[in-house]
This record gives sequence, structure tokens and C-alpha cells, in this order.
Amino acid sequence: MIKKTVTSRKKTAPKKKSRKSAKVRLPKGPIWQWSALETAAAIRSGAISSVEVTNVHIERMHAVNPKLNAIVVDLSEEALKAAKAADKASAKGTELGLLHGVPITIKENVDYDGRPNPNGVPAQMNIIAPSDAPVVRNLKKAGAIVIGLTNTPEFSFRGFTDNPLHGLTLNPCGIPTSPAVDHPAGPAPQWPPASERSPIGNDIGGSLRWPAHCNGVAPSSRHRAESLPITRAPRPNGRC
Repeated sequence: MIKKTVTSRKKTAPKKKSRKSAKVRLPKGPIWQWSALETAAAIRSGAISSVEVTNVHIERMHAVNPKLNAIVVDLSEEALKAAKAADKASAKGTELGLLHGVPITIKENVDYDGRPNPNGVPAQMNIIAPSDAPVVRNLKKAGAIVIGLTNTPEFSFRGFTDNPLHGLTLNPCGIPTSPAVDHPAGPAPQWPPASERSPIGNDIGGSLRWPAHCNGVAPSSRHRAESLPITRAPRPNGRC
């Protein structure tokens, strides 16, 4: 009589797929010089945290802004809170936005929830934004972290930036005859020294295009009238 032997096979649980992204080689240069896409990729890969990136940008902002007067509302404290929340979301494996953890600035004439929208006019300091403008809301939804609000001339209606509320914004290239030469003084003049890499401004009659030209940078493609991030461009005098 032949006895049949039955061997039992142990069921093995399927291997869980790792949520970690492929390793990303960190960009060359200081963190504050990385592009928004490079920064987002580095944070997404886990090579660097949002808190680290935000701290570097805040330090750079505090180092260069006193001479430029480009960023007139410092949101460092709430930016760091947002960065910590961003890192917690990354650790949990939450789906991340395209700009997750990337520091940005917003022009002060764009509504920012709970903040005045004076447009360079002292008498309008009591105009408080009841909510974020669509562009701000969408950027936050994408994971961007706002570190400050940037200057603008009175009523955003001048070829250079000076106002009785925040004063004159200077050109970072060290050109005394060209102040901020701009309208969203914050975005263009503060970009070359790079306190952050994706300043958001707006443009009707050249408010981004002209100052960008004067500061050695170039605004990106126009998707909406109120959202024009500034990107890298050739630097003619090498001083920016």
C-alpha cells in the first residue's frame, strides 16, 4: 500500500511596494539657488526635508531683504509650521502636491487670508482679505509654502516700487539708477539674490515683464493674468 504524503505550502503575504521615490541627485549649489522643480523633487525623494529647505530660504531672506526691502510681510513663523506639517504628510505616505514643501512669496496686492491688502496705500491697511485669492489657494493646495508678501507701488500703478507704507524697493544688481524698476517689486528684485525661487506676481501693462528685464530674470508663460511665476534667465551683468 502506497501512502500519499501531502505537503502544505505556507501562504506568503504579498510584498508591500515601497512608497519611496527613486533616489534623486541633489542639485549643485546652495539650497536657495535650486529651482522650484529641483526643490520639489528633492523633498519628494526624501533627500531633504521641507523644514530644512524653508529654514534656508528664511535665513537667506533675512540676510538680503534688509538691503532690498522687497519682502514687506515676513511669514516665517507660519511658514515653518506649514513646513513641519508638510514633512509629516510625507512621512505618512500622503499623496503630495506638485509644489510640496517649496517656499514661495506672494505680491501684497493679492488677497491672502486674514492679511491686509493695502496695495501700497496706508489708508487701506484696514482692508483685510476674507479668504485667499484663487492663485494663493491653488498654490497652497499644490503644497507650496508662503514665506512672505512682497512690495508694490501705490495702487500698483507705477513704473518703479516706492510707497508711503513700505518705502522704496531696490534693484539687487546694485544699479543705483534702477530701483526695483518694477511693480511687483517683490518678485523680480528679490529673485536674483534668491530668498526663494517661485515668487508670484501679476501683470497688466508690464508689471512683471519690465522689472524682470531690469533684474536679469524672466517671467514664465502666462497661464492666468494673476499668476506669473518668475524663472531663470541669462544674467547680463553677472552681479545678480
